[in-house]
Amino acid sequence: MLLVGNFFKGLNCYKERYSSELQKNPEAVNKLLDLAQKQQVTLLFAAKDTEYNHAVAIREYIISKEKNENNDRLSGPGIFQIP
Repeated sequence: MLLVGNFFKGLNCYKERYSSELQKNPEAVNKLLDLAQKQQVTLLFAAKDTEYNHAVAIREYIISKEKNENNDRLSGPGIFQIP
């Protein structure tokens, strides 16, 4: 049980660090959002884990950011899909 707890603790730290990096690069995040207004955006990843990877972290960050800022940029045709 301790191992599972440590895994999720590590995962949360990873997401926090990744979110911090995304906050430092708003231009890249805004490019993705602008693109998503025009077309579907597919986020690719090379990790074996389909639930915990960079693509999922980016998608969650962007969706959370847009909801917190009450923006409507995700209402366009570009849905952030993860294959």
